[in-house]
Amino acid sequence: MSSEPNKKYRYLTKIWKEVPEKDDPFTASQCYCHGYDVYGDVIKKATWFEYVFLLFKGERPSKEQSQLMEKLAMVLANPGPREASVRAAMNGGNGGSTEAASLIAALAVGAGQYGGAEEVKRCVYSFSECGFDLEKWGKAILEPNEGYVEDIWAPFEHSPGFDPNAVGFSRKMREILRALTEVSNFECLDWLATNRESLEALTKTPVSLSFVAAAAFSDLGFEPK
Repeated sequence: MSSEPNKKYRYLTKIWKEVPEKDDPFTASQCYCHGYDVYGDVIKKATWFEYVFLLFKGERPSKEQSQLMEKLAMVLANPGPREASVRAAMNGGNGGSTEAASLIAALAVGAGQYGGAEEVKRCVYSFSECGFDLEKWGKAILEPNEGYVEDIWAPFEHSPGFDPNAVGFSRKMREILRALTEVSNFECLDWLATNRESLEALTKTPVSLSFVAAAAFSDLGFEPK
């Protein structure tokens, strides 16, 4: 730590800027998110999903991007009691854990490689690497652990983006994919809808929600992380 008594320290971020009150340097008078006045402008005019998009992407979304984010959030909001992360929260609650502890249990499972964020991340990465080339996708799907280096994550036990325990592409999944593709002409979602059966033929298992979510995130311009 510097020994200079009058040295001023500043927090630097590209996301947020605060202008302090004239008589109180510890209280913000104005807050800007990527240049937009949050309390003087954004909360008066923007929707929640427009604001979330701005936070992540640093730019205002189009109407279609905002709608797609909202629809995707609705799809992911409550996957039901059969889903692994929801089961983790239920088990925590049944065991007497606090609400916060049950939430952490759900987040831990929901961050994983089976229907979780790590699987979605891999699928988004595959969209960036494979584009719309079915041959490249075939290799990525059938050899998900090629070049695997020991990490905190174990090798994938199934093809990312596919449900190894499902019998077929369910009515629920059909409705989800249809609802998202109807928002607008998003390339990744349209490509997935068109080529879903060809992709499923490679693994003999149906496309999962992770693949659909990854297509939506890719269309929104999100990076794998």
